[in-house]
Amino acid sequence: MAPVTGLRIGEVTLELPIQLSPLASITTPAFRLLCEAQGCGLTWTEMVSVPGLVRRHPKIAALVRPSQPGRPFAVQLVGSRPEEMETAAAMVAAAGAELIDLNMGCPVKKVAKTGGGVALMRQPDLAEELVRAAREGAARGAALSSSQGAPSRQVGITVKMRLGWDKDSQNAPELAARLVASGAVAVTVHGRTRAQGFTGSVDLPGIRRVVEAVGRLVPVFGNGDVRDGPSYQRMRAETGCHGVMVGRAALGNPWVFAALAAAERGEAAPRPPSPEERIAIMRRHLELALKEDPEPVVAREIRKHLIWYSRGLARASEFRRLLQTVSTIAQVSAAVDGLALRSPGEQGARPT
Repeated sequence: MAPVTGLRIGEVTLELPIQLSPLASITTPAFRLLCEAQGCGLTWTEMVSVPGLVRRHPKIAALVRPSQPGRPFAVQLVGSRPEEMETAAAMVAAAGAELIDLNMGCPVKKVAKTGGGVALMRQPDLAEELVRAAREGAARGAALSSSQGAPSRQVGITVKMRLGWDKDSQNAPELAARLVASGAVAVTVHGRTRAQGFTGSVDLPGIRRVVEAVGRLVPVFGNGDVRDGPSYQRMRAETGCHGVMVGRAALGNPWVFAALAAAERGEAAPRPPSPEERIAIMRRHLELALKEDPEPVVAREIRKHLIWYSRGLARASEFRRLLQTVSTIAQVSAAVDGLALRSPGEQGARPT
C-alpha cells in the first residue's frame, strides 16, 4: 500500500486520507479539534437537518461551525427536497463551508421515513437531483461570500452512502456513478446495507465494487470496522479505496487517528494512551467545549464523551454512575478530579 499524500477532494487537499465521520451530537468543534490533533485529515460537522436549517432553527443553525481556523470546513446535510437542499447548501457555503456532504447512508428510521439518509438509495433520480441542487446552491453561496470579501472558491459536493437497502438491492456502484456524473467530487461508502445496521462484518468486496465504478474519477473512502492500523491497511489493500472514514472507533478514542496516521506512513503503531493522558483529554475536551456552548449544555452533553474516555480505567463503573447524577460544570470537574486521584498503578489503558 503506497502512502497517499496531498489527496484532493474538490479544492480541498488532505494531509492524510483519513476522515472523521459526521456523528449527531458528537462531532462538535471540540471533539473534531481533538481528532485533528491526533492526525485526522478531515472532520465533518454533525449531521445538519436541511428542513431545520432553512427554517433557521437556532439549534440546527448552531451546528454549522468550523473546528478551528486553517482547517477545512466541511458540513454534512441530510434532506430529501431539492429546493430545500439548494437553499441549505447556499447557506452553509455562504458561512464558509468548503465541502458539503449529502447523507445518503443514515439507517435511522426517523431519518429514512422522511425520505432522507439511506432511503435515497431507493430513489436514484431524486438522489441525482439533490446533488445538482446542492451544487447550484453552493455556487450561489460561495459567490455571495466572495462578494463580501471572502476568497473566491468552489465548494465541493460529496456523498456518503451504504451498499444498498438490503442484500438484494446493493446498488451502490451504479448510484455512485450517477452521482459523480451529476457533480459529486468524492464518495464515501459504508460497507453494510441498511438492513444490517451496524451488525455483521463490513463487506470489503462491496466497497471495492464502488471503487471500480468511480475510483478513477473521484476519491472513494471506505467506512466500517476500521479501528486500528491493521484494519486500516486491510481496508485500503482489499478495496483499493483512496482513504477511510472512521466513526464509532473514535468514540472516546481520538488516539485512533494517530494509529491510522502511523499505518498510512508505514510507521510503528504508537503506544496506547496512558491513564494520565485519558484524564488530560477529558479536561481538554471540557475546556474546549466551554468555549463553544453554555455551561448547562456542556454539562449535559459532555458526559457521554467522559464515559467513553474512561473505558479501561480502574473504577470506571463508579465514575459512570457518578456522571449520571451531575448537572453542573463544577460537579463534572469534581468527578474528573476524583478519577484522577486514583492510583495510576491501579488503572489500565485500553489499546487503540
